[in-house]
Amino acid sequence: MFYPLPASTVFEAKQKNRRATVLLFALLVFLYTFFFNLLGAVLYLFLARSPAGLGAFSVWASLLAAGLAAAHFLVARARSLDSLLEQIGAVKADPADPQDLEFIHVVEEAGAAIGAGSLRAVVLPTPGMNAFSM
Repeated sequence: MFYPLPASTVFEAKQKNRRATVLLFALLVFLYTFFFNLLGAVLYLFLARSPAGLGAFSVWASLLAAGLAAAHFLVARARSLDSLLEQIGAVKADPADPQDLEFIHVVEEAGAAIGAGSLRAVVLPTPGMNAFSM
């Protein structure tokens, strides 16, 4: 039996998710900037053989890296759940199968308990017996 979670729990989870997303984006920008500047400085010093102008080059490399990191982040977030499920080979749970029907009911009850509306029950083609929530 599922009992409804307090509203504060759901909102706290959403807030934690939002914070984690912002931190992930910041990490992505940092890594892009760091490695762009590292590789750019090595190439610049190798080709120019002089540190003159390296500061301006570093600024442009940082701006380019931040732009690419933002584009990467937006493209990754824009991928639909359907394309991700298709990529891992997930199939919709079959209501005609008794086990899948029981699973569908559990997922519906969990969705009602947390107030998430409709959740989608899918089955992953794996030999192991694991439960995942995405």
